[in-house]
Amino acid sequence: MRAALVFVATLAAPPAFAQAVPEQSSQAPAAGRVTGRVVTGYAELLPEAAVSLTGGPPPGRHLTAASGPRGDFTFDAVPPGVYTVAAAKPGYTALDVSDGTIRAAPTLVVREGDAVPDLDVTLRRAGSISGRVVKPDGTPAPDVWVVPAVRRNGALLMLFDVRATSEWDGRYAIGGLPPGEFLVVAVPSNRERVPEADLPDHLPSPPRDVPPTLYPGVPESQPGESVAVHEGLTTDGIDIWLSPAPQRFAVSGRAR
Repeated sequence: MRAALVFVATLAAPPAFAQAVPEQSSQAPAAGRVTGRVVTGYAELLPEAAVSLTGGPPPGRHLTAASGPRGDFTFDAVPPGVYTVAAAKPGYTALDVSDGTIRAAPTLVVREGDAVPDLDVTLRRAGSISGRVVKPDGTPAPDVWVVPAVRRNGALLMLFDVRATSEWDGRYAIGGLPPGEFLVVAVPSNRERVPEADLPDHLPSPPRDVPPTLYPGVPESQPGESVAVHEGLTTDGIDIWLSPAPQRFAVSGRAR
């Protein structure tokens, strides 16, 4: 009887290899597709523009395409993730400051197996600002950064990516600007200074102390004067007279 009981128990116990194990899927997520057009601010189709998707995961994924004759572009096999889309073409800019904020590359989400159609990426003909930077004594101010800026919530937001540096005669030209209203700010360059003794006699020396100066020649604490940039045009004659550095005096004596 004892042997029979053992035999029955053995039959009732399921073998270890018969237990169900959930299958692990090694299939990659289905890729998405992004299609769209590159257009101008006037809804004109823009061919031969370089279009890019940047994002991930993993971070730093970078996909590129070129717009066709009708401004169209397609990205196939885009892995799911969050991307910024940007376009570029010589003579055009993706920046937009029409409402006082700065926008460049829009963000989109590509989901698994999804399609993102009819995406319009806008480029505008770039304008420029040019003029001279002048020291308080009227001589040219070379090697000074000239930076376009906008005020947002009372703060001065400067676009260092499109700055210019004044030449030996004080002249500068800032390109790649979208249409809009800008403040123009002169600030010290971060480049290493050349000793004045090493400069040729005919070249003016860079200013030693350059407090930030807004066009036409007021300190940063004052509003400054806006400069209008029009699409595809140059606004010339924007001369900045540097504000003199604050004077500091030492006072000594004996109180009686």
